[in-house]
Amino acid sequence: MTVVPFSAWLPDQADLNGQSTGDILNVLCSTGSYLPFPDLEALSSALSAEPLGFFTARSLSGQVTIFAGTTTKLYVLNNTTLAWDHVSKLAANQVVNGTFAADTNWTKDAGWTIAAGVATATTAASGNSISQAQSFTAGTIYKVVFTVSGFSAGGVRPVISGGTSVNGTTRAANGTFTEYLTAVTGNTTFELEAVGTTTLNVDNVTVQALTNYAANDTARWCFEQFGEYVVAVNINDDPQVFELGVSTEFANLAGSPPRASFVKAWGDFLCLMQLATDANRVHWSALNDIEGWTPGTDNSDFQTFPEGGVVQGSSRATNPLIILERAIYLGTFVPGSSIIFSFVKIHDGRGAKSPYSIASRGENTFFADEGSFFQITSDGAIADIGFEKVSRTIFGQLAASDAATMIGAIDPFYSRVYWTMDLTGAGIYGAILVYDWLQTRWSIANQTNVGIFPAATAGYTLEGLDAISTNLDTLTYSLDSKVWQGGAPILAAFGSDFTLGFFNGSNKEAIITTQEKGDLAGGVTLISSVYPVVDSDSCTVAIGSRMKRGAAVAWTSEITPTSSTGRADKLNASRFQRVRVTIPAGTTWHHAQGVDVNAKPSGQR
Repeated sequence: MTVVPFSAWLPDQADLNGQSTGDILNVLCSTGSYLPFPDLEALSSALSAEPLGFFTARSLSGQVTIFAGTTTKLYVLNNTTLAWDHVSKLAANQVVNGTFAADTNWTKDAGWTIAAGVATATTAASGNSISQAQSFTAGTIYKVVFTVSGFSAGGVRPVISGGTSVNGTTRAANGTFTEYLTAVTGNTTFELEAVGTTTLNVDNVTVQALTNYAANDTARWCFEQFGEYVVAVNINDDPQVFELGVSTEFANLAGSPPRASFVKAWGDFLCLMQLATDANRVHWSALNDIEGWTPGTDNSDFQTFPEGGVVQGSSRATNPLIILERAIYLGTFVPGSSIIFSFVKIHDGRGAKSPYSIASRGENTFFADEGSFFQITSDGAIADIGFEKVSRTIFGQLAASDAATMIGAIDPFYSRVYWTMDLTGAGIYGAILVYDWLQTRWSIANQTNVGIFPAATAGYTLEGLDAISTNLDTLTYSLDSKVWQGGAPILAAFGSDFTLGFFNGSNKEAIITTQEKGDLAGGVTLISSVYPVVDSDSCTVAIGSRMKRGAAVAWTSEITPTSSTGRADKLNASRFQRVRVTIPAGTTWHHAQGVDVNAKPSGQR
């Protein structure tokens, strides 16, 4: 018998009688084995449009908040309902006298009066309302807030009327209510309308338009956390800011900061990069003041890089690495100096093809450039981690435009960096390439998604889970999943249906193929059985063979190991042979180490 261990996945290398394989799928690397790759399991409701940026923030108190941005809107995940709440910047309140301080500005139907700081419906007939003319823009979402008190009967709902009416939800209880109505062509009036014979009071009415941002596929959202603040940028809009635990919507970042494509914290500074006015420039804030952007004041300043192309991003560090298209600079903070930061070019002719491929954690930064993948440490030491391993294979499949859009993310817990990419030209990410930098090994998985990022969840008590599902047996994740553990780091992604999910589902179907073995002198080997060294009985084996290296590999049918021996019995004679093990999706297993092959020489051909 011959034990053939599952070797490293190195598709760029020849696998005949070597120590590598070119055919694995949906596994992760471990020392001496492969691990299962968990499926993406949806958690949230779907966003209204494709997310073009995503971010996880953690407040000083430990509260986790997940943000996402689409072409026109910014959202935050509601940790109770798992729906997406609007947090786009609001325009001014367009309701006049929404506090009903006087009996003015409102048109009152029968049954409605205004007095003592409230609007009162007294047995108001269904359909009767108080209203005022307003200007609405078709397609714009409006946030409507009002307070109901003294409720006795009936109900009230907000309505945008004129043309086709847009009706809100009927409220039949005391409380402050918020909802979002999308105006249509012809809307000219805002109303609070009685539903049924109604008796109640209404107060504190506001109607505010949500900003329509101008992000797109080439002007994506980028987020960064600075203390208790989250800053969101895209090159087409003014930088936005949200204070954790305080803000309910984003607002323009004060201090007149420039528009930029990317934002990153550099120690005690916030830095904007690839500016709308100069793509080769970085501009950092005042020291510990993200509202100070006047160059030369309180350590705020800018740097324009004369060569190396457009700024593509940086690491998150006090002394950052700044990655351009064709150069890499090391920035060094110089306290007390008039220059604030000194910049030294440490690599020329090397940079990031895709700005979204840049991923950093601690001392390590990873990125994709023309033809390969790279790792650079905080001191500037750089390594081509894909050379003669995976780069030729991967970039041979990628179109140039697709290489420029791949997204990188570092696992928040393990020593793995992931790149999601479109290998087939389908227009959507379908493959995730994985590199474990401690083991210096690669793997790959197939997973349709529109973006990956490191995340964490808010944490839930059993009572809190009731808000998600009244039946614990129907929860998407098991009760011991890290998803329900507060602050537990986990890799997340948005699926093609724009729902947020975590890679914590059941195991994906795993396929692991050994390297090819054969006698170059012409000897034929007869295989009689194969034992898959996998800690599960649910797997199948297939044997691939060919008599000449130039011939196509012919595979046997899938063979199920016998229940008595665990071996897959099959007579197969050939000069060159390899073994493929398939572990079905949903199977519980932990390690796949290799195959034990029962084989013997069978003459010459």
